[in-house]
Amino acid sequence: MEKNAAFIAFVVGVLMHCSVALTQQYGATTTPTAGGCVCFEIFLPVCGADGKTYPNACTANCAGVVVASNASCATTTASPPIGTTLYSATTPPSQGCVCALIFQPVCGVDGKNYSNACSAGCAGVAVASNGSCVESATQSPLPGTTTNSCICTLELDPVCGADGKTYGNACQAKCAGVYVAHTGVCPTPSPVPSAILTGKAVSESITGNGLAMFLLHGDPKERPQ
Repeated sequence: MEKNAAFIAFVVGVLMHCSVALTQQYGATTTPTAGGCVCFEIFLPVCGADGKTYPNACTANCAGVVVASNASCATTTASPPIGTTLYSATTPPSQGCVCALIFQPVCGVDGKNYSNACSAGCAGVAVASNGSCVESATQSPLPGTTTNSCICTLELDPVCGADGKTYGNACQAKCAGVYVAHTGVCPTPSPVPSAILTGKAVSESITGNGLAMFLLHGDPKERPQ
């Protein structure tokens, strides 16, 4: 618990430091939005696929809208909102896209999983649904988790989930709504070499419990024990 608290404090400190640095260098400030999104107040207008103009790509993406073009939807030039800073298309930071380290998985329209809506938006991908793309095992919320936010450390302590997937640590598995089957990475089935028994080939297929499925024929006495 103390380690997690220290890590969260460190992350918050880094974000605050970056915000101050960007404010001093570019005159930009940040504004938190829903879904774990933090966008810089940079006026770099884009036109969303919904036909609306957004101050920058980050605000459009955080709203779950794909950017249709890097300009205002209207033919007239939009005025920058009060408190924002005007930048050209070549000015950093990367289109004002900054995400908080909040693990709240979403499924993108590209079929890929993203840690939160902001990270999907910053990749230019609209959110198809909340939660992982493939819901396997029992995905109901686990005790101690919430549907709003789930913060995990980047500590590498792999565990194998009940869905057969390996997670970086127990927290990440828990936040994905998956119970931990055991510590360590999930095992990978090894291929079984072919063999000949009573003149018939052994199937190389593997059953779910890791045992070979043999196609045995002939006298049972000739079969290996």
